[in-house]
Amino acid sequence: SAAAAAAREAQEVHLVQAARQEAEAAAGQVRADLEAKLTAIEAAKASAEAAAREANPRLSDVELEKTLESARVSAEEEAEAARQDAEVAIARAETAAWAKAMATIGAAEAQADAEAEAGASEAGASETEAAAEAA
Repeated sequence: SAAAAAAREAQEVHLVQAARQEAEAAAGQVRADLEAKLTAIEAAKASAEAAAREANPRLSDVELEKTLESARVSAEEEAEAARQDAEVAIARAETAAWAKAMATIGAAEAQADAEAEAGASEAGASETEAAAEAA
């Protein structure tokens, strides 16, 4: 019926919105975790620079710069790895949310089809009984 179809469509819209919200929430958490990691990486880099300056006050500027550059490169590599991990985690969360919504929609459609078939066979049986009674 039209009402059942409208109800199914409304449910599908709701499920898709819920999936979108779930994916956005997961992405937000991943981004917050990423920001915390990046902040920690920056703090570790600053700490390494300060330790290098303190431990080696007699280092030439060139030697100190080499040490600092090494710390910077290491921090940039760590940050890039963290960003890539975050992108993968966000993609996984989005995929999982959509898969869950699509599975729910698929199950609801299968149930509706089964109910429609059951209704049609009941109607067919009633018609057969009525025809038999008429005869």
